[in-house]
Amino acid sequence: MQGDTAKHGGPEKAVHHYPHEHYAEWAQDIGQHPLLSSPGAFGENLSTAGLTENDVAIGDVFRLGSAIVEVSQGRQPCWRLNERFGRKTMARDVQSSGRTGWYYRVLQPGNVEPRNGLTLVERSTPEWSIARIWRIFLHRSVQSRRTRRDSGA
Repeated sequence: MQGDTAKHGGPEKAVHHYPHEHYAEWAQDIGQHPLLSSPGAFGENLSTAGLTENDVAIGDVFRLGSAIVEVSQGRQPCWRLNERFGRKTMARDVQSSGRTGWYYRVLQPGNVEPRNGLTLVERSTPEWSIARIWRIFLHRSVQSRRTRRDSGA
């Protein structure tokens, strides 16, 4: 269930995947937080180990249980993470860390159970990893702010 259906959910954001190994990194960054004790803290529907934003590219197709899903986009964290964690900078921290997770669109509906494997079926654009896209996005965002600041806008 999404709290804001205008910006959350829909066909391009059907499943949110968040890497479990990020939990330990967050515990180092913000300290032990009760939400970090189990998956779901970042609103994800799916959490795995061994697959991060560096390993996943836009357009990657995976088999998950009997379903087929395709990576559609990286997650752009929103203010709800601030409220959830009780930290007014959490959404910005998630975005600037690059530990955002990603979304899938469903190509073939199916059944998914805990412990089902996630198997890469097709990779068409390996050069466009979620991590690379975020680096480009953040670089352009910083450059844009500098340009506005320098021009007096």
